[in-house]
Amino acid sequence: MRISGGEFKGRTLFIPENQGATRPTSTKVRQVIFDMVQTTIENARVLDIFAGTGANGFEALSRGASQAHFIDKDQAAVIAMEKSAEKLGVQDRARIWKADALTQLTRLDQPFDIITIDPPYPLYNDLDEDNRTPIDHILTYLDNSPLITPSTLIFVEATPRSSIVTDNYINLQFHKPRKYGGTVLYKITYKGPPL
Repeated sequence: MRISGGEFKGRTLFIPENQGATRPTSTKVRQVIFDMVQTTIENARVLDIFAGTGANGFEALSRGASQAHFIDKDQAAVIAMEKSAEKLGVQDRARIWKADALTQLTRLDQPFDIITIDPPYPLYNDLDEDNRTPIDHILTYLDNSPLITPSTLIFVEATPRSSIVTDNYINLQFHKPRKYGGTVLYKITYKGPPL
């Protein structure tokens, strides 16, 4: 796994020892995301949910983000990200949490400019009694949280068969999803009244 642009272009990231449990964002999808945020990445605060290798967050730091926050509940992923942060010398700009994504989100209170959500695809099949997935619950929380502002950009990766609720939000506006190989990328912007 290599960083594709910026200060650390070409540098490799550590991969979790149980790499079968991690599906990193493809280089193509990562490139698309960072092409879309190229004018806003400088000094941005970035949140990488279901971070895995941390590829999205480290890519952001490489391209000029001031901070990247990483959430993953897998211990091997957290260890790999800590090693990558040390290798790149960005420990002071990287916050890494071993936690359930929704639980950790409720502990944060500062807004982010860019949020990436790249969950393990089987979570899209993990429906609760209301027919909602953990990703739907995360988006519902973000919709009315202090973590978003009118300029926040959110990117969610899914499969073509994934079920994702795209309506019933007060502040989140889903744009037409785009398909890249086996990945569907949703771009979400703020639509609500000014905070």
